[in-house]
Amino acid sequence: MENLWTYFPTSFKNTRAPTFRNQKGFGLLLLISFLPIGLTCLCLFGASRQIMFKIEETRYLCRSELIQTMKQASTPLQILISLNPVSETLKQAHTLAVTQLKLAIVTGNQAAILIWGQRVTQLLRERQKLDRVQRKLYSQAETALIWGHQLLIRKLQKTNSPEMRLSMIPNITAEPAVIPSSGDIAPIWKFKTNFEAEQKQAQTWQLEYLLPKPFRNWIRGRFQFPLFCAATLTVKENKWIAILKEDRS
Repeated sequence: MENLWTYFPTSFKNTRAPTFRNQKGFGLLLLISFLPIGLTCLCLFGASRQIMFKIEETRYLCRSELIQTMKQASTPLQILISLNPVSETLKQAHTLAVTQLKLAIVTGNQAAILIWGQRVTQLLRERQKLDRVQRKLYSQAETALIWGHQLLIRKLQKTNSPEMRLSMIPNITAEPAVIPSSGDIAPIWKFKTNFEAEQKQAQTWQLEYLLPKPFRNWIRGRFQFPLFCAATLTVKENKWIAILKEDRS
């Protein structure tokens, strides 16, 4: 019988089956080639968890601080509005006393002039006292809003870390959304039109994530996340309630 190997090329006859050592080397090479991809995926997974945690942390901080600020501002504002009946009563009594004094002067009634003159003076002092109280209450509400907003910014900035940087975007500090109905002494104070929108305090900031240095050569780009929260006051059935606002308008 002829030798069957004569029909095969010499190169094939010299070929040997892959050894275990060659297979092991190939597997190691494959592992090394996929190592950067695996490390990158692991890094991105860890980064995403850090980012989500920081986003929730700063949002919770912002919302809780703004709600607290609105509650603090609502106390003097509620008292201010509740004084409106007193203001109206004093104004009517003062107007009546001035009318009676003028009538007494016209008629020359000295006793009436003395009585109504004293009454006018007394009511004027009471109105001036009430006016000072009203303006003090407005100032207290204004201060609560200013300090609350500044405190929020400071607390957000304290959450900065080498990997997570917060940059604050300027937002106007809200003013008490109530106005006097006139320039008179101890006026009636009323809500501004669209009170909830006018009273809203918003804060916007940007979170930037910085990858650890070893990974910056593999993954390029800036990971930035614009964030926002807002709160305001609403009045329902004489109850002042601090609520969150999700819209940016």
